[in-house]
Amino acid sequence: MRHKYLSIIGFGLMAGCAQVQTPAPPAPAAAKQSAAVPPEISGTGTPTPANQLDIATDSERAAAADTTQKSAGALLGVTVAALGNPAQTGFWLKTALVDVETQGSIRNAATGAAVNLTLLPLEAASGSQLSLSAMRMLDVPLTALVEVRVYKLGSE
Repeated sequence: MRHKYLSIIGFGLMAGCAQVQTPAPPAPAAAKQSAAVPPEISGTGTPTPANQLDIATDSERAAAADTTQKSAGALLGVTVAALGNPAQTGFWLKTALVDVETQGSIRNAATGAAVNLTLLPLEAASGSQLSLSAMRMLDVPLTALVEVRVYKLGSE
């Protein structure tokens, strides 16, 4: 009797295996290639060039570029800066090298280009954020990480 039940269970299991579907064959290479192309996103607007976003006035640019009239103060340190919030206008550097807002200047370590600006405190321990106008004044790509020497301006 036991063999009879085992035979029935065995046939039932085998019948159940016939119902399991095999996986579909892999897609052809052409289909895989078209899936790798990212979809086009529409309705995002036209990109705005940096020179249109930089709304600093000519007098602000002249003050930022005039590094001869102000006496250089103490070197606060060297930092690596990336582009900060482009919507925040003006000439500024957010850095952990200062605790309070102060007037200062930066000098590009690679080219020597200098800019007068406002030094703003930044909570982060490493790296700094540089304004769009200052990045353009230093003539560095907006996607670059630029090494700058940071100075606190002395009293005039």
